[in-house]
Amino acid sequence: MTLVKMIVTLSFLFIWVTAEEAPLPATVPHKQQVSLLIQKASFLIAYQITASYEGGYANVVNDLGEETYRGISRKFCKDWHGWSHIDEYKLKCGPPDQNYYFNNLTDWHVTEFYLDIWVKEGFFDLENQAIANYLFDFRVHSPIGMKVIQQLLNNCGYEFKLDNKMNPEMVAALNKIDAADFLISIKKERIDFYNHLADHNPSQQKFLCHWLKRANVSG
Repeated sequence: MTLVKMIVTLSFLFIWVTAEEAPLPATVPHKQQVSLLIQKASFLIAYQITASYEGGYANVVNDLGEETYRGISRKFCKDWHGWSHIDEYKLKCGPPDQNYYFNNLTDWHVTEFYLDIWVKEGFFDLENQAIANYLFDFRVHSPIGMKVIQQLLNNCGYEFKLDNKMNPEMVAALNKIDAADFLISIKKERIDFYNHLADHNPSQQKFLCHWLKRANVSG
C-alpha cells in the first residue's frame, strides 16, 4: 500500500465526525442542519460483522471459493496482492494449516480489500446501518448477492438491470425503502438462495448450516 493510500484509508477508518463533536454554527438554517446531519453507515461496524464469519487460511474440499484467506477467494479475487505473500510462505514452509493467520499479512492488506468494496461500490452512501451491514455481508459472501438484491428491489417496483453491480440508483432506492420490511424480505431470499444451492449441489450440503447461520443475522 502506498503512503498516500494508507493516509486515505486511515482517514476513512478513524475520522468519524459526529454532530456532537462538530456542532453546526447557530446561523445555519434549521432545514439545512437537518440535511447536513444525515449520518451514513459505518464501514467499521459492517466490516466487524463480516470479519467475525471469516477465519484465516482455508482450502476446503468442495468449497466453491476454493483457496481463501479471511474470506478473500483466490478463485474470484486472483489479483489480490496478499496471494503473493501466501505463495511465498508455501514455498518456504509448505501448505498452511487450516485457519492459519499469516503474521506478515497485516490487517492493512485485508481491511484495504474490504474497504475498496465498501467505497467503490457505494456502500458508504447507505444511510441505514442494518441495511448496510446485511447487504455488505451478502455481497462479500456470495458472488451473485447483488443480483439477488436487485431482483428483490424490482419486486418492489423498481426496474434495475440484473447486472450484479451496486450503483447510485440502487443506493438511493435502498435509502428510501422501509428498512425493517426489506431486511425481512432479503433475509428470506438469501436463505432460499443458499437452500437452492445446496439442494442442486450435494457437495455444498456440509456448508449449509454455516450459511444459514450467517444469513439469519439481524443486520
